[in-house]
Amino acid sequence: MSKNYFKNRVIFFKLCFNFENQAVAPRLALAACFNSKTSLQKSKFMLQLPKVVSIMIICNFRSSSEAETEAFAESFAKKLKKGAFVAFFGDLGAGKTAFVRGAMANLCPDAFVSSPTYAVMNEYRGEVATVCHFDLYRIHSEDDLISIGFDDTLDGEKIIFTEWSENVKEFLPFPRYDITITKISDEERNILVEYKE
Repeated sequence: MSKNYFKNRVIFFKLCFNFENQAVAPRLALAACFNSKTSLQKSKFMLQLPKVVSIMIICNFRSSSEAETEAFAESFAKKLKKGAFVAFFGDLGAGKTAFVRGAMANLCPDAFVSSPTYAVMNEYRGEVATVCHFDLYRIHSEDDLISIGFDDTLDGEKIIFTEWSENVKEFLPFPRYDITITKISDEERNILVEYKE
C-alpha cells in the first residue's frame, strides 16, 4: 500500500446535543487530515475508524439513581427500530444491565431481564422486534464472536444490545449507538449516548 494512501482522507466528528429535552448546543464540526499511513498507525483508535465516520453526541445525561437510569433508558428505547445496534461501555457495576432493563420495559414489558454472563446471549420476543442481549465479557476476538453466532443476529430484523463492547469494538457494525456509563458516586452515573455511522 502506498504511503500516500491515506492522503486527504478525512474523519468528521459531528457533535450536537438534542435529545429528550436535554440542553441544545451549537453543532460543531472537526476535520482531521492524515497524510501518511504512519500517522494513523500511531493511534489504535484511528485505525478502528473507516475512512469517514460521523459521530453525533445525542446527549450527556446525569442519573442520580438506578431508577432514573431505567426511566431514561425506557424513553431512549422508544426511538429504537428493527436493525438498531446499541453498544454499551462501562466498568463492572456501572449500570449497563440496568439500562437494558429500562429499555426492555418499553420493548418487551413482560420480560425478566438479567445479565447473560454465562449464557452470553439472552433473547426476548418484543412487540417491535426480537431483542438480543449479549454479554461480551469473555469475548475478545472475531473468532470468539463467530463461535457464539453473533453474525447470525445481524440480519436487520433484530435489536441488538452488547455489554462489554470495548472487548471487540473494532468488530462492531455501523451504524450504531454507543452508550458509555461512568460511575460518579455510589448512586450517580454519567450516561453518554452517541450515534455513529
